[in-house]
Amino acid sequence: MSDADFQVTPITDGGDWRFAPIADLYQRAFPASERKPAAFLNDVVARSDYVLLAASIGEDVAGFSVLYVSNAGFGLLEYMAVNERLRGHGVGGKLFCETARHCPAPMVLEVEAPGEGANSIEARRVEFYRRLGCRMVPQLCYRMPQLRAELPPPMRLMLTNYASDTIGKAQLGDWIGDIYSHVYDRPQPDPAVAEMLFPLPDYLDL
Repeated sequence: MSDADFQVTPITDGGDWRFAPIADLYQRAFPASERKPAAFLNDVVARSDYVLLAASIGEDVAGFSVLYVSNAGFGLLEYMAVNERLRGHGVGGKLFCETARHCPAPMVLEVEAPGEGANSIEARRVEFYRRLGCRMVPQLCYRMPQLRAELPPPMRLMLTNYASDTIGKAQLGDWIGDIYSHVYDRPQPDPAVAEMLFPLPDYLDL
C-alpha cells in the first residue's frame, strides 16, 4: 500500500458510496455493549460537532473513525476501526494520525482496560496507541455509560496532542462531564462522574 493510494477524507452525506460499507464495519468491529443504535452514523454526518472520516484505498473502504470535537477545548476519538482484510498493514496508524490532525485540541481516547498479560488484545491495543504518542491517564477507572443491556467493559482514558505532563482533576471532570452530556446524552450533573473523580488527587502526572 503506497501513500498515494491511501486517502482519509470526511463524509458529510449519508448518500456517500462509502457510508454503507462503514456502517457494516461498525456493526462487525464493536461489541454490542459499545455500539450505539443503527441511526448513530446518520446522526454523526448531520452534526456540526462530529467528524466521520473514511479511509479508502482506491475503491475499497479501509477503515473509518468518528471524532467528536467539543467546544470545551478537546476532542474524543469515539470509534476507529480497520477493515479486517487490511489489519496489520499500517492502516490503523495512518488513520489515527489523520484523525488527530482533524482535532484542533487535545484528543481523548476511551480504551478497554488492559487484560492480564502483555499479549491480551486490550494490552496490545493500548501499546498501539502508546507507540503513536498517546499517554494513559493514571489512577482513573473510567466508566463508559451503559448503552444497551450488556454492561460495558472496564475502561481507561488516554490522551494525545496534550502538551502538559500533568492534568488536573477539575479538567478531567469538565471533559468527562462534556462527554457524558454531548456524546452519551446523559443529564448533568451525572453522579457517575463525581464517583470516578473522587479517589483522584488534584493533579495527576501523565
